[in-house]
Amino acid sequence: MSDPIPACVEALALLRALGPDERVLHVARDERMAEALAAFLKDMLPDRRVLMMPPWDCLPFDGASPTPDAMGRRMAALRQIAEARAGDVVVAPLSVLLQRLPPQDALRSMTIRTGEPLDMAALEDFARGAGYEADERIDEPGEIALRGGTVEIFAGGDALPCRIELTNGRVTALRCFDPVTQRSVNEIERLDIVPVSE
Repeated sequence: MSDPIPACVEALALLRALGPDERVLHVARDERMAEALAAFLKDMLPDRRVLMMPPWDCLPFDGASPTPDAMGRRMAALRQIAEARAGDVVVAPLSVLLQRLPPQDALRSMTIRTGEPLDMAALEDFARGAGYEADERIDEPGEIALRGGTVEIFAGGDALPCRIELTNGRVTALRCFDPVTQRSVNEIERLDIVPVSE
């Protein structure tokens, strides 16, 4: 059996073959190779959108279901893929092609922006239907805490949870926070919440 092709060689071959506006799906041999390729291509193609489609984090025919984190990352990637743009490059490990994808209507999302009103009942309904679990301390993807003037949520596909601060039903701040210390890390202007269930 021959040695696998290094990620840099595969990435350079892919770069040479890319046209300026064509959308491409590149299938890598495994998740590690797909992540390396996607990271390299993001650095080399700053003007193009490079998306990594992650696989489930469980084995096929295993009794365990994928975690909310894995499903949230997949749903975030699928939502971006559904909004395809010219020049998009999607990198996926081979295992993704062997896994079922959710139906198109499952790719719903809810966007929250600073300065806009927030319908708490609509957020609660969306979160319940999208697989989020109510919890007091938000430290895992797929958790939400509704606390009147503050909502904390660890949205699918995000690296950090977010604290939504409200005054009179209007979003005054969106702050990402460290799930361990619970301290704010940075502010964002927009939060896209995608399902954490397929």
